[in-house]
This record gives sequence, C-alpha cells and structure tokens, in this order.
Amino acid sequence: MVAHEIYGRTDDLYLGETMINKFMASDDYAVFTVNNARFYYGYEVLTDESNEDKEEWCFKASFVNGADTIIPHSKLNTNDMFNVKENLMAGIGIVLNDMGFGASV
Repeated sequence: MVAHEIYGRTDDLYLGETMINKFMASDDYAVFTVNNARFYYGYEVLTDESNEDKEEWCFKASFVNGADTIIPHSKLNTNDMFNVKENLMAGIGIVLNDMGFGASV
C-alpha cells in the first residue's frame, strides 16, 4: 500500500516511524520520509550558521542506520536556493545516484 499525504508539521515525520511516502512542503523547507529514510531541504540545516553572509540552505538525507548526508545548495546544481521542492528532488537524485541507482550511459 502506498499512501500520499501532506502534513503541515515536520514533527509528524520523524525517522523510524512505520510509514510509506510522506511528503510535505512549506515556503522554507520540504520533507520526504519513507520507512528507512528522511530527506529534508531547507533553512534548518545551514552551511555556516556563524556567518549570515555565508549561510546556505542544505539538503539532508538521514537513514535509520545512522548515516547522514548533507549537501549545500551550491552543490545541488539548481538555480534558486528558495525553490524547496526542486532542491529536495535534486538532493534525493544525488543520494540515489551515489547509492548506485543512477542511469548508466
């Protein structure tokens, strides 16, 4: 069974809960959570919180085995740091490619 639901709060999407395909987005972050992973893009993960001029929103992938991947916006190869859905999808694509799910040419 695949459920597609939109929630208005990130605490509905904690890692480890039994779930399939939960997605939510607002103006400043987007989250996609599946059974063993949580993918996030937005303002809550920054590259340099100590220097506002160098702050960059980030993509973060968290897995139940404890492995985390953080990718700053500048490495996502997208144009708009504030397009949360596009950046979330770009980050998921990079992680899947790194895991060996990329297309072979």
